[in-house]
Amino acid sequence: MKLLKIGLGALALGFVLIAHPTSAAAATSGPTAPGTAITNTATATYTDANNQSYTSNSNSVTTTVQNAPVLTITGTAGQNVAPGQTVTDNFTVTNSGNAGGTLTLAGSDTGSATLSNTYVLNGTATGTCSVATPCSIGTLDTTVGTLAVGATITVGVNYVVSTSATPGSTIVTTLSGTITQAALTGPPAVQAVTSATATANDTDTVKADARLDLQKSVASPTTATANITYTIAGNDGGGFGAKALVSAGNLLGLTNTAGVIAVLDQVPHFSGALIQAALTGAPAVPALPANDTGAWYYTTAASPGTSGWSTTYNAAATYIALFVTTTNTGGIVFPSAPTGSTGAGAVTTPQFTVTFSTTQPAGTGSADSGSLTNIANSVIGGNPGNAGTPIIAPGIAMDTDYETSTTTFPASTFAPTVTNTTASTGTTPPGGASNVVTTQSFNLFSDLNGPLDSAAATGSYNGTATVNNQDDFTAVSFACASGSATNDGATQCTWPTTNPVAVPNTIQNTGNSTDSYNIYATAPAGYVVQLFSVTGCPATAPAVLPIAPYGTGCAIGAAISAASASGGSVTLTLPQIVAAGTTFNYVAEYKPATGTTLTPFVPVTFTTIAYGSGATLSGGVPQLGTDANETSNVIYPGGVVKVTKSQAIVANCPTGATPAPPANTVCPSGTITYTLAYQNVAPAALAGGGSGVGTEPGFALNGLNVNAGTLVVLDDGTVTNGWATATNPSTYGVDAAVAPASTTTGTVFTYTPNVALSSGTYGTTKTTGPSKISAQIGGATGTLAPGASGTVTFQVTVR
Repeated sequence: MKLLKIGLGALALGFVLIAHPTSAAAATSGPTAPGTAITNTATATYTDANNQSYTSNSNSVTTTVQNAPVLTITGTAGQNVAPGQTVTDNFTVTNSGNAGGTLTLAGSDTGSATLSNTYVLNGTATGTCSVATPCSIGTLDTTVGTLAVGATITVGVNYVVSTSATPGSTIVTTLSGTITQAALTGPPAVQAVTSATATANDTDTVKADARLDLQKSVASPTTATANITYTIAGNDGGGFGAKALVSAGNLLGLTNTAGVIAVLDQVPHFSGALIQAALTGAPAVPALPANDTGAWYYTTAASPGTSGWSTTYNAAATYIALFVTTTNTGGIVFPSAPTGSTGAGAVTTPQFTVTFSTTQPAGTGSADSGSLTNIANSVIGGNPGNAGTPIIAPGIAMDTDYETSTTTFPASTFAPTVTNTTASTGTTPPGGASNVVTTQSFNLFSDLNGPLDSAAATGSYNGTATVNNQDDFTAVSFACASGSATNDGATQCTWPTTNPVAVPNTIQNTGNSTDSYNIYATAPAGYVVQLFSVTGCPATAPAVLPIAPYGTGCAIGAAISAASASGGSVTLTLPQIVAAGTTFNYVAEYKPATGTTLTPFVPVTFTTIAYGSGATLSGGVPQLGTDANETSNVIYPGGVVKVTKSQAIVANCPTGATPAPPANTVCPSGTITYTLAYQNVAPAALAGGGSGVGTEPGFALNGLNVNAGTLVVLDDGTVTNGWATATNPSTYGVDAAVAPASTTTGTVFTYTPNVALSSGTYGTTKTTGPSKISAQIGGATGTLAPGASGTVTFQVTVR
């Protein structure tokens, strides 16, 4: 077929894109897809000194994996090209990002150029440039479709080398491109991002094309009857192998038979008085390169054509042809051997040599010097271009005539008691004595109200109030009915219903006579309080509170008050008569008003005032004083250990991609450092021996202290988090090269493997990629006193 002719030194470029049979990597090993939310929630478990078990969940932190487009373009090693050749420089284009994207490509070359082929993607024309309507290479900047994540295509940049290109010169082709990953509406939403421009070059070297050099010699006869002997030596002195042509076979009448005509020679003949010379015998087939087969053809036609040829020897043949076929890959009959010759008439190391002889012609002038002239020709194929194989033969312009064949050349293929009483005995005075008179001390009313069997305790209910017996307290905590307390500002702790929170207190009559006491109990807004009698309590202050939710030891009796309204107060229904120096136990039961839950780790303070006959009331409210003593019951919903989660992100998004990623997001290969902050939310002044404690009994503090070795902070990437799920982990697990750390000395870390990330059995030694990490805070003897805090940190890398 005919190709567009171009000017001296010009190149003609085009693109051919063919899908490469490369699939994306497996889901568990490929980059994490954009829009993936990597969520992290830590959990702490522990028991307090009342032997109650707690689970505390941290708040959740989430980062969204962003579009991270990366386009990789690599060129192939430069190739040798020939003048007039149609060349394909292949570039490998790979979507190395984390999602499919829209590809944009542009090509250029080192010289002036016009497109000579339609822009093609996977065999479909998509461009506007063609042979008929050439356009500038600068206009070729065209979106060519979506490339799947991990997929690879090969882009062929096509050009035609000028027939006058100088051997040894170079041609540089360039392919550049970007890939854009589309926005995702979410949730979570992800913005569209375009990669930095990727560029690759390919440098080709111009060499001379195939060239079958023939050197012919003749041995003149020395007698009148001797024959004339011709010898022809042949060698491919070009830069490429001489290729078989179907058209060479066609010339000899062979349909779709590819080969080369190594020698095409006209047997000398004359006109006029000279008598035609004749062959004296069938020429022998010479020794040929490996895998080649040769045969001689003869014709008596006046000029060589496509008919009249036969392998049958004919002494009267006017033309003879040595036709050579091959089984070599690519149809190369004679390999390039440029040192074997330097052009026509100068073959030094032949690849074949043939000899044939003829009779002497007869007639007038037949013996004149130079009367017999004979030239041998060849018909071969040159280096193949996209349009086929050029015919190289004398008189045939290789840039205008190309081989036609059912075979396409080349085939293109493209990755937390004080008791003071004096007894009187008897009623009859001794003999001789006066009558008996009685008197008594002035009636001093006084009481104390405080923790169970510790009514005289002093303390500071919040650690900041002055330590005194009006601000003593019993601090308790309880596990949420849902089983865990979550520090996310939203999830509420459900108050126990089957085992309500009931705190025992003790009233002690410290006056000098029997007194009648009332109890004035108040509840904050949203809560109610009710008073109950209690029996069976221990005679001395226990180590562990015996009232729900802490087990048995006191038995709750009948209600001795109604339930208060929400945020209201309630008074003992019938005042209790308490003899001087004795005590009275009661239980205050607390719960939310209907439908009310509590925010975990935020203490709720309830107060009870025991007041006797000497108390002063104002508007029905007893005024604190000698015969009115207050105690507080401070309740910590969900426990006292709060876990707070935070993250620090190194996004590692591709350099040069636009727009920049939003804050606190991440791309594949980015790192997330998680910090788990644990804190005992009870005031530090309430720690054992602290300034806020006063003379509080131990049990009043037990709900605020963590038993030794029981506080364990767990980060489980396969359950509560999205960074190590078994089916499609979004990270490589806990980074093996970055040691987890705790600010609490003696903390023991334990690791659990995930088969999707790694293998083996872990314990306290981490190898690669654990999917769970737990920290025993302070080790087997570690505790967390009120006000104490610390952190655990570890790092993961996003796939």
